[in-house]
Amino acid sequence: MVEAFACEMKNDRIEQWQTKLRNKDLNVLELGGGIAVVGTCLAALGARVTITDLPVLVDHGIVPNLRRNARTANDTDSNEQDYLQIGEGYARATVLDWLKPISEHLSKEAISSFDVIIGCDCLFLDKLVDPFLNMISDLFDQSTKRPTLLFTYQRRNMKGVFSTLESLLKRIESRGWSVDCLAWRSISVEGDGRHDLYLFEARR
Repeated sequence: MVEAFACEMKNDRIEQWQTKLRNKDLNVLELGGGIAVVGTCLAALGARVTITDLPVLVDHGIVPNLRRNARTANDTDSNEQDYLQIGEGYARATVLDWLKPISEHLSKEAISSFDVIIGCDCLFLDKLVDPFLNMISDLFDQSTKRPTLLFTYQRRNMKGVFSTLESLLKRIESRGWSVDCLAWRSISVEGDGRHDLYLFEARR
């Protein structure tokens, strides 16, 4: 995901996001941000990023890491509300539970500010695919900006527990959304051989 925004890739749609990022005109919502590696990198490159996850990860992973990477311990621009300045851009953390209504976590104004929604390695557990897609559907419904979803998917070997790529794509397309593969490559996973890793774009 970071490479799609930061490295040369011969793809018109990726170049569109890179141009917005260079112009510091990219507003990103990250779902399932974990410890904020991707969101922090995009902020450092010039994006305005809202990084989300469950409360324990926000409180003990994302927030501490954003503070460590901020320009100063309390470096907040008054025009950026609760964002911290990181590199050329800004980032903030907020709780977002995919099993609860989006309105419990984000205002309509915030939802309509996002240009792109990203999810990195969020769609491997089969039981979380529908909650994730329902959350995206709510974001699509409530935004006036028609945001795009960019997500990565890594093939895994355990069938049944993990969603297959074919099943995932069918579930996305059944919602009437378009989905395109923007990039892919084979990666080596320690102790588990080689896996295919993909970057997809989904639009309503």
